[in-house]
Amino acid sequence: MSFYPLARDVGSAVLQRSGWSAPRRRLRGKLSIATFHRVLSEAERAEYPLPDLAVTPEELARILESLASEFSCGTLQEAMERWTAGDDPERPLLAITFDDGQLDNVTRAVPVLDALGLKASFFVVSAAAESGQMLWHDRIAFALASATRRDLSAAQTALAELSPESPPDAREVARVVELAKQRLTSAAQREVWIRRLENALGTPPRPAWDGMLRFTHLQSLREAGHEIGSHSFSHPLLPQCSDLELAQELAESKRQLEREVGGTVTSFCYPNGSWDARVLEATRRADYARAVTTQHGWNARGAEPLALRRCDLTYAHCVDRHGHFSPARLALRLGRTGT
Repeated sequence: MSFYPLARDVGSAVLQRSGWSAPRRRLRGKLSIATFHRVLSEAERAEYPLPDLAVTPEELARILESLASEFSCGTLQEAMERWTAGDDPERPLLAITFDDGQLDNVTRAVPVLDALGLKASFFVVSAAAESGQMLWHDRIAFALASATRRDLSAAQTALAELSPESPPDAREVARVVELAKQRLTSAAQREVWIRRLENALGTPPRPAWDGMLRFTHLQSLREAGHEIGSHSFSHPLLPQCSDLELAQELAESKRQLEREVGGTVTSFCYPNGSWDARVLEATRRADYARAVTTQHGWNARGAEPLALRRCDLTYAHCVDRHGHFSPARLALRLGRTGT
């Protein structure tokens, strides 16, 4: 039996009672950024092959209600502008962000935000907003989920192409997606493999609840006071792009979103959190004011505005060993500086 869950719960409770982990003490003067992806009902999440990327509306409501009681919450643009201007409210600044531009952000997340009177930043892949096509990681995930229900051997054959020395199990969807990032070193190579996978396994029907935010959704979000940010044009891993491809990914997404949605797009989110010095400088040249990574932690004064840390939040990060929502565990998660 592992005693870690008990020790973790007791430790976080002690830190909360002592006031050490309280955001007003631990994060005062810092900029915190919370990250979410998909927001799905319990039934939808059970059907989604990458469930660790999703929270339910009820879980999101509990998390955001707790955050709103401890932080001054808003969009990334608003929070960053207040922070760089020297604003230091008693309740520390926190930005709420959603990555990937999935339809459920409107159907499931926005009603929760509205009920709590909160605004958020939505990072969108502009080509997907135009076409409605799934992002590449979801294409892999849904194909594998369908294949394992119908023809596991066909799935394993396709995966052997990806990792001949040690093919992953087709049921290990998250691991397959990670291997596709590591072994396929360009967006073009990844697209060829995904099409081969889909041809071998058959493209599964898309669930009725799945889809991407389209430009009309984004216009409504912006008009309601939410921020629309860029998540690139086609969601490649930017360090794998040539200089020309990198410039196009950054500039075209900005132009397309500004043209179709209106307003000025000043915030960027690195796909997969992948960036390096070359990508950062290209982002600066593309005239973005701020950009977020997937590096865990909060941001201190003087942080590089194009390499902001965030805190990825799932419900598992916010519950005790009995599965009950724990503000103490949430506070501990937000106050951590490492991964």
